[in-house]
Amino acid sequence: MNGKTVNAQPLMSITKSGIVIRPDGIEVALAHTRHFISYLSGLLTEFQVQATKAHTIAPEGIPQEDSIVAETEQELSRAEAHRANLEEVRGQVIHVYNRNFEDWAEAFRRARIQLGLARIEESPHLELGLRIVMAMLKAENHWFSESKFRSYINN
Repeated sequence: MNGKTVNAQPLMSITKSGIVIRPDGIEVALAHTRHFISYLSGLLTEFQVQATKAHTIAPEGIPQEDSIVAETEQELSRAEAHRANLEEVRGQVIHVYNRNFEDWAEAFRRARIQLGLARIEESPHLELGLRIVMAMLKAENHWFSESKFRSYINN
């Protein structure tokens, strides 16, 4: 690998209450879809060249060649629509993760203020709860930033 640890959590999983989609799962699905689109685009170009050659041999065309081009164009169109849907889902998943981050940070910030603390670290109990929540958020999203989270809470 490239020195990074492999995340052991599944990218997507089904639970009793719904489906959990991690941002990494969306990124992998998008990467595969983009690769498929690129591959199909190359095939389509190749098929169009073959169809053009077939038209020079038989001006009325060869139905099989035209059919292959049309089917490939349709599949490419479906893949593009799928990519657009995945990008929309990615935006929503990131929004949910950001919202979760903000909600937890705001809860700790309010607790700090209500207790009259300048910094959350002044309360061992809040600090312990904060560490547990940060570990949960980090487990959900490897982009989680502890320093950004603490900064929000202490401001």
